[in-house]
This record gives sequence, C-alpha cells and structure tokens, in this order.
Amino acid sequence: MNKVKGYRNMLNETQLDWAHMLNISRTSFNKKECGIVPFNDYEKKKIKSHINSVLETQGERLVTIDELFFS
Repeated sequence: MNKVKGYRNMLNETQLDWAHMLNISRTSFNKKECGIVPFNDYEKKKIKSHINSVLETQGERLVTIDELFFS
C-alpha cells in the first residue's frame, strides 16, 4: 500500500473525498493513487497540507512531501 492511500485510509476518507479536494474525477485520483499517473506539484502540496492539518489537531508529527511521495 502506498503512503497516500495509507494516510487517506487512516483519515477514514474516500477516493471521492480526495478527488473533490483536488478538483479531479475519482477515476483520475485512483490512477494517481495507484501510480499509473503521477501527482502534480499542486496536488502533492494540497495532499500534504490536508494530512498535516488533521495530524496537527491530533498532536501528531507532521509529514513532508518527501516522506509522502519519495521515500
């Protein structure tokens, strides 16, 4: 399981939730989450910000773009 999917599941959110957040279709999001199509820089920043906003409210350690997409 990739990290984006892992965090999305941890936050109990659907692919459709995240597709709406990124203003793309659920099918497009699925292709990106599965690694068929890469996330663009805007989408990476938006995903990181969304995850970190939730983690921050829970007092958890924040994640970086590198941790999400490159490690």
